[in-house]
Amino acid sequence: METQAEIRAFSEEMRKMSEEIRVQVERDLGPIREQLDALREQMHVDQAPFVEKMSALAAQMAKLQLERPLTEAQERQLEEHSRAMEQQSKALEQAMEAITRKMEAVHERAKPDEAKLREIERKMEERAAEMERRIEERVERRRQERTQP
Repeated sequence: METQAEIRAFSEEMRKMSEEIRVQVERDLGPIREQLDALREQMHVDQAPFVEKMSALAAQMAKLQLERPLTEAQERQLEEHSRAMEQQSKALEQAMEAITRKMEAVHERAKPDEAKLREIERKMEERAAEMERRIEERVERRRQERTQP
């Protein structure tokens, strides 16, 4: 009877520890997930205006070429606009690289939490094995006590 109570107590303790670990990991990883989500959203927001401008420029170029040949002034203006778009493209590429670096840094910061979680799990397994061994020893002692006069 006492062994059953110990097993229940051990099971409850393991459940509580597991829940505490889950809550701690969630608390530790929550801000990291939020940062990653914000960075992903920023990537999409940063890309949208550029994609729209490039599409509009391509449409404008196609329309102009169909209507009539470009004048020198229009060609210069188009070249200037094209260079400006190229600069924006480079700036966007740099921003994307910066965001990627930020995401990698966030991921690197999450690695210690993963290692910490593995260490906690290992300790829990060791503790569970130790408690199981103790319970088995007690059960065996009780059996021996009952069989001896």
